[in-house]
Amino acid sequence: MILTRRLGEGIALSLGNDPEHLMASIDESSSLERIRHSLVEKGKTSFRIEAFEMMARTDNKPAFSLGLGFAVHRGADHWQVLARTYVSVSPSSVAKSERVLRLGTGLDLGVNYEFSRRALTSPYVGAGLGLGFLRFEGLANPSDSKSARSRRNAGCSHEC
Repeated sequence: MILTRRLGEGIALSLGNDPEHLMASIDESSSLERIRHSLVEKGKTSFRIEAFEMMARTDNKPAFSLGLGFAVHRGADHWQVLARTYVSVSPSSVAKSERVLRLGTGLDLGVNYEFSRRALTSPYVGAGLGLGFLRFEGLANPSDSKSARSRRNAGCSHEC
């Protein structure tokens, strides 16, 4: 009896917590406390390099650019919170009245659900908020004298 009491006191002193609290089931806690426990105490941090293709709508057809992102995920089991930064570029040239998504960059914060937490590669779905910047290049009208291509070729007496 004395040994168990002394052992309990020693554990409480070494861990800085009450052993009764440590032995309590997490199921009896509120949902907010369970989420905090899942993210802070039980959660693991993972860093990811993500490859993607960005698509944006233009006047006449979609514009595409390839990109890479760097993400930090924190969570336990299948649910995670995330922060991601990304950049995408398109090396394709502009032809006629076509527009190209030259640059895309941004920052996202959100939550996701990963289908297999233990696999080396796993698909996931999520939702979040982000801030992005897109830069398009192209001519609105090829005969427009104020377009970038027309200004660059202005002053040429022959076809440039």
